[in-house]
Amino acid sequence: MKIGFIGMGNMGFALAKGFSASDGSLEIGYLDPKVNSEEFRRFSSYKELADWSGTIFLAVKPQVCEEVLREISAYLSDEKHLLVSIVAGLTGERIRKICDETNSQAKFRRYIVAMPNTPMLVREGVCCYYPSDGATELDIEEVEKLFGSVGLVQRVSVKLMDTVPAISGSAPAYVYELIRAMGQAGIEQGFAGDVAYKLAAQTVLGAAKMVLETGEHPDVLQDRVCSPGGSTIEAVLALKENGFERAVHKAMESCTAKIIKMKNDC
Repeated sequence: MKIGFIGMGNMGFALAKGFSASDGSLEIGYLDPKVNSEEFRRFSSYKELADWSGTIFLAVKPQVCEEVLREISAYLSDEKHLLVSIVAGLTGERIRKICDETNSQAKFRRYIVAMPNTPMLVREGVCCYYPSDGATELDIEEVEKLFGSVGLVQRVSVKLMDTVPAISGSAPAYVYELIRAMGQAGIEQGFAGDVAYKLAAQTVLGAAKMVLETGEHPDVLQDRVCSPGGSTIEAVLALKENGFERAVHKAMESCTAKIIKMKNDC
């Protein structure tokens, strides 16, 4: 299978590396004038990339998504290509409109809108997606296999896509902030820096696996850690009293509001 990336920034590179590591038979190429990677095949024009690729990932910045989509859509055909957009704020409706405007003779309909996150680089990511009406069952299977090789895949409705960055796409940044804060507090209490961040990161990883593998609600798991009158319940109460939950809610609300604005601007 030949997969082309338009844009090889942090997300594009994470996916390319993750896909390559999970399946050595994949051929991966890219078009990005700012990147010169020897790991993957480099292309210098949209036509060259489209001629070579069967599946194309659109992984550019939202600010240039419309311009780039107009360029590549002139070379797309339903017979050969599947387009997978991972651009924040770029909707399937917008993709369809731009493709129709660019190539009125051949309506391109095989596309999938996806929102992955960067932990796919270490094969522990999350990707939510929805397909266009023109995407085939084989297209959907291909995308689920690719993203499933590097993390959890979840098909969602179109209306939920605006909220995906808040809960998974952008959310690793919140977790890094938690790990940073825990590590810094550990340093203040006497741990060496590398040890403090390692302990904090592993604790987050282990707690997350408990939720995923037991299938139990976080409240149930939290109760098992908190002994009455113990130190853990004191820590949890301190988080609540200092607005931890509200801060998380506010962060997610802000993220979603920004995504909606980006979608309207794209």
